[in-house]
Amino acid sequence: MYQLSNTYIYLRSDPDEFLSKSEFKIFQSGEFTVAGEQISIDIVGESHLITASNIGYQEAVIHKEFASATAMLNTDSASTLNFTVKTKEKGNVIGVSISLEPYDEARVKLFDNAQLRHVFKGGGLTAIMVLPEEDIIKTLHTYPEYDKMLLTETRF
Repeated sequence: MYQLSNTYIYLRSDPDEFLSKSEFKIFQSGEFTVAGEQISIDIVGESHLITASNIGYQEAVIHKEFASATAMLNTDSASTLNFTVKTKEKGNVIGVSISLEPYDEARVKLFDNAQLRHVFKGGGLTAIMVLPEEDIIKTLHTYPEYDKMLLTETRF
């Protein structure tokens, strides 16, 4: 059975500090335009990776510790973390909210039409919705065996 470990948050505003995609097993990818910027989104084995190279932003919310995480979310209890990142390249201000919550099937259904979806062995789901009209990317990661889900919202 999959072991739910702490969640590490990596928010990068300098391309020189980006995590390499080669570090991850990528299950699904897409290219999207949000707030007029080209965004690359990947569902990876550890969770998700959002990269906007042209403005110098990268977000990785994963269950694997690399050097210099921005923050760590303890997976033992429900909690929410909020961040604001100003990019080095263009000075864009990006807001990120990350919540660990009890599993809620009604909230999961809101991601039925997500542009990217992957169901993992054991029934866990990662789904990513891009809402270009609102300049938002939302992610959902479910851990049914732990009765938990992780939600993120990134505002460009």
